[in-house]
Amino acid sequence: MPSNPETGLPGDGTEPATRPNHRPARAAILTFLACLCFFATRNSTQAGSPQASTANAAHEPIPLGVAPPPGESWHVQANDNFDQDDSINQALWNGGTGGGMPPGFCGTVATSCGYTGEDCKSYFGTYPNPPFETIERGLGLVIQATHAAPGDRKYYDNKMADIQSYGKITIHPGSFVEWQAKMPADRHGEGDGWHVDLWCSTLSRNQCDDSSEVDVAEKVLSVDNSAKATYVVHDEPMGLHTVVQASYSAPGSPDLSAGFHTYGLAWRNDHSGKQGSLQAYIDGKPIMDHPAPINDPSWGSGAYCYAGWMQQELGVWGGGAHLTSRTSSKDPLYVKRFTVWNAR
Repeated sequence: MPSNPETGLPGDGTEPATRPNHRPARAAILTFLACLCFFATRNSTQAGSPQASTANAAHEPIPLGVAPPPGESWHVQANDNFDQDDSINQALWNGGTGGGMPPGFCGTVATSCGYTGEDCKSYFGTYPNPPFETIERGLGLVIQATHAAPGDRKYYDNKMADIQSYGKITIHPGSFVEWQAKMPADRHGEGDGWHVDLWCSTLSRNQCDDSSEVDVAEKVLSVDNSAKATYVVHDEPMGLHTVVQASYSAPGSPDLSAGFHTYGLAWRNDHSGKQGSLQAYIDGKPIMDHPAPINDPSWGSGAYCYAGWMQQELGVWGGGAHLTSRTSSKDPLYVKRFTVWNAR
């Protein structure tokens, strides 16, 4: 069940400007490319179906495989077990039945209805007609986008679907974020062209495009990359763009749509960068063996996260494929749980 003791919005109330082109930067001053394949056997868990995080002595969940800083312990800030909910909790999430981006989306008109915000009643479908975000009792959050009309190549006309925590759940250095999610399937082309992501971004952004965000599990689907996702850290101080970009698999390299996997993000309060560092995990294993430093001042305002995000992609990258006539609008992203901890 959901819980969130946080109230109010820190900072000066500046509205964020998020970028319209939600893709990893093609050029970077400092980019580390890695394809990491983990081969591990879990005695108590079948590959592709990791158990939820274990509980501490107070019977609270703790991050999977990640210890708190020395001398500190994990404390739950927010926890939403979507599979136990009956509807999307509006106290924790923006979007509801219509999805949505934060206000001020790169200077365009934007409301809780999404990119355009011009017609809330008709822009989004009603479950089971996409695009939608809904709760399926016992399974969790279900997110399904749909594609634009044939020949429409305008990014803003893509019918995205998402929920996000802007102004309701804010993370800071010392936070650990965890998603338990199952990716859309693409065994016969039914997922080609879907762009999905589990990600976080700063409350205010100094640049519109690819600035001050971390993509923990981003991918454009294709049959060939069903076992892979992409981890990207974008940072924009003094021209530095992409800090790290890595393609990775879960332990044993299973199809990420065959079961739920645990995706984690540690925002460390260290001195690697002016705003600390970020490190991502898959099923309790670090995606890269070192944290990524972050320096952009916008991180100082804190960040919000997307429990899930899905949209048609007009261009492909990372082994993805273009949307075709085989692409299905009944191929959702599932999220069973979203949890945030603070170390103290």
